Amino acid sequence: AYEIAKMQSSFDAVRAAGLKVIPRFTYNFPASWPNGEQDASSTQILAHIAQVKSLLSSNADVIATMQAGFIGNWGEWHSSTNGLDNNTSAQQSIVGALLSALPSSRSIQIRYPNIITSVFGTPLTANEAFNGSQKSRTGLHNDCFLASDDDFGTYGRTGTGVGATPEAGKTFIDQIGSYTPIGGETCNNAPPRSSCGTATAELSRMHFSYLNRDFESGVNNGWKSGGCYDEISNKLGYRFVLRSASHSASVKSGAAIAFKAKIANVGYASPYNPRPVYVVLSGNGQRRAIALDADPRRWASGTESSIDTTIVVPSDLPAGSYSVSISLPDADARLANRSEYAIRFANAGTWNATTGDNVLTTKLSVAK
Repeated sequence: AYEIAKMQSSFDAVRAAGLKVIPRFTYNFPASWPNGEQDASSTQILAHIAQVKSLLSSNADVIATMQAGFIGNWGEWHSSTNGLDNNTSAQQSIVGALLSALPSSRSIQIRYPNIITSVFGTPLTANEAFNGSQKSRTGLHNDCFLASDDDFGTYGRTGTGVGATPEAGKTFIDQIGSYTPIGGETCNNAPPRSSCGTATAELSRMHFSYLNRDFESGVNNGWKSGGCYDEISNKLGYRFVLRSASHSASVKSGAAIAFKAKIANVGYASPYNPRPVYVVLSGNGQRRAIALDADPRRWASGTESSIDTTIVVPSDLPAGSYSVSISLPDADARLANRSEYAIRFANAGTWNATTGDNVLTTKLSVAK
């Protein structure tokens, strides 16, 4: 109970700071490879997952995604003293328990591509994406990104399928990374593989949403001297640019107007958690959000997405001139009104830091 309370205090601090976290549970955190401690049996792991289920559920608003953890050194699913890194049945049970402990809006990440296929079979398809299944909620964290030709054993672990070669593993990550969280960290400075050219190409290809900025410092410093550090910082995850937007110039309250927008995603990935999209009308002491039928998780990296719809202006909206905005707030009611959790477009001069709205230059005139 004491440890649960400590973790709850940590989640409270994260929420107060306007941040989100990527938790991982581990039984040992060795100071150096290959040293390590005992990990737990699958029975004990399942019991511990049951203990933290309510903690995870009640704090899902500030959990971006969760690394599977528990097994082996650093919770990275290797060097398990209980043999769990080679026990598919145990892995399936642990993955199922973790995903059941989280709300269906949240995902987990597994360390190795071949383990994802051993648990779920074939790679995730576009039709399966975001359908709420456990398969659709499982991504990958590569904690030795760019470390060697096979990223220190991230790839080529089985000799078959996605584990056969580094190229097969990268193709698999590319497939699932369009719809699930991909991230991790570097662990070895190994130019030219770890240098800017390879880094930016693979981050883009495999749709990375985040990297640990503290590890490995040699790699990060190489990106700074190589001139790509800022580009990587900007493009990790999604990066939306509003290319154009238009709407009817005037309307009577209660009537419909046409609304169009084109939004380019120039980041490496797309959002992996659900998020609403609104057109917001502001002015005359009013702020009204009108929901759009749009899913920004489908605004894929390297593409331009279009919104072409009609929206109904509220019938009780007073006459006057209104600014028009696009808003993508957090989906959780606890964070929906906090601007630091809303998505900010990369355009200059459009962001309202108070409301979390991306404000257009156009106005809408409303008459009674």
